[in-house]
Amino acid sequence: MPRLRQVLSHGENFHNLARQNSNIRQFLGVKNRIKTALKALLRVFCRFTEFVLLFLASLI
Repeated sequence: MPRLRQVLSHGENFHNLARQNSNIRQFLGVKNRIKTALKALLRVFCRFTEFVLLFLASLI
């Protein structure tokens, strides 16, 4: 009987590990999404800055 309990607790541990793994995977997905959003914002900001600088240069 103790053997069965040991196997059951092992199964629970495995289940907890799997749940942690999916949480980590979700977190990494969110992190990647944030990273791509920041890259896009940076790209837009660079284009905007370039446009403003060209506009100012044309005024001079």
